[in-house]
Amino acid sequence: MVRAAERTLTLQGSDNLAAFSRACALHWLGEHDAAADAYRDVLRIDPYDHIAKARMEQLEGVELPEPPGGLFTRHPHGFHLLEMTHLIGHSGSTKGWVWLFSDPSSVRSAAEGSLETWLAGLGHGLDHECGIWTHVPGSADKGIALREAIHRTAEGRPFIDWSQVPLPDLGLDPLPAGQPIRRQGQLHFFGVTEHDDS
Repeated sequence: MVRAAERTLTLQGSDNLAAFSRACALHWLGEHDAAADAYRDVLRIDPYDHIAKARMEQLEGVELPEPPGGLFTRHPHGFHLLEMTHLIGHSGSTKGWVWLFSDPSSVRSAAEGSLETWLAGLGHGLDHECGIWTHVPGSADKGIALREAIHRTAEGRPFIDWSQVPLPDLGLDPLPAGQPIRRQGQLHFFGVTEHDDS
């Protein structure tokens, strides 16, 4: 597993998933110094990867400061991450969906197709999330809350006013279809992932 991850990193040095896989494999093999260095590499790619941070702290017996906002992550590809979930438990249990796409029309279609179901869940959980995060290589990630863009027609049907939701162009290297990513310590698969921890 270490060799496979290292081969991927040779081809794409800012692949966060490969970097994390390499660090985990070294950790499992008991190579603690190499694993700590590898987790440090993960944090260079994504300073907000809280799992890599916690594991490095444990291996080195240190406490690292929280990263400031506005730092760039170095994911190699551009992507849109849409989340429409409800927090249903104090342990972080969620219900809803997360989508990973590189095409804005797919993001809009997914949001519109799940809007009524997501709205029906309001008030039945501890908190909720409805937003889009866009990563463009070389730029700070941009997050947009969709709640303010949700309106209703005269007949009461909900809709999203997409003129209020700019989806930045992903640049020259959008995420290839089917490729998963790690973002802020979480693994996301291309397309839709349903969460139902109830």
